[in-house]
Amino acid sequence: MSYSLISAPPGMTIAPTSGVIAWASNAAIGSYPISVRARDPQGAFSDQSYSLNVTALAGEFSYLGLAPLRESGRVFADGFEL
Repeated sequence: MSYSLISAPPGMTIAPTSGVIAWASNAAIGSYPISVRARDPQGAFSDQSYSLNVTALAGEFSYLGLAPLRESGRVFADGFEL
C-alpha cells in the first residue's frame, strides 16, 4: 500500500509507506478539510475525506493521528506507541 494526501492544510504530511499523518502548524481555530488516498500495488485506490476541527490552540506543534496504525505488531496513535 501507498498513501498520499489529496488535500490538506499547509504543513500536513503523510508517510507514503505507513500512512502516518503529521501536522506541524500554527493554524488558527477553524475547520480544515483533509483527503487521503490509499493505493494498492495493482493501482486500485480508495479515498477518505475528513474535517479536522481545531477548537483550541495548545502549543506551537500539533500532531494528528487519524486512526491507530498497526505496524509489525506495534500499535501507534497520535504519534505515540500504545
